Amino acid sequence: MAEMADLERIAISPQLSEHTRSMTEAREAGDLAAWGRADDCFHRTLVERACNGRMIRINQTITDQAHRARMLTLKLRGELGASVAEHERIIEAIRMGDVAAAQEQAYRHRSRARDELLPLLDSFGLKHL
Repeated sequence: MAEMADLERIAISPQLSEHTRSMTEAREAGDLAAWGRADDCFHRTLVERACNGRMIRINQTITDQAHRARMLTLKLRGELGASVAEHERIIEAIRMGDVAAAQEQAYRHRSRARDELLPLLDSFGLKHL
C-alpha cells in the first residue's frame, strides 16, 4: 500500500486513522467490544485497500479466527494502547510512502500481538478457535 501513487495512498490514510481513533475512544469508554470491532475494521481496510487478491483471500481465511482470539482475550490483555500506537506508525509510513517502514511496522505489530495473544490462549488450553 505504501508504494501506491500519492493521491491514492493519502486517501486511504484517513480511513485507517478513523478506525484507530475509534479504538482509542472505545478504550477510553471501556467498551472492549467496540475496540475489537474498530481493530478488525483497521486490519480489514488495510488488507482490502492494498488490492492484493492473494492477500485478501489469505486474510479472509484467518480473519474470523483472529477476531475470535481478539475478543476472547481483550479483558486479559495488558495495555490496548500498544495496538493504537502501532497502527499510527503503520499509517504514518503509508502516508509517507515509505514501503520498508510500513512493512517493518506491520511486522512488529503482528509479532507483538502474536506474542501477547498466544500465551493467553494457551493458558486456557485453546489450540483452535
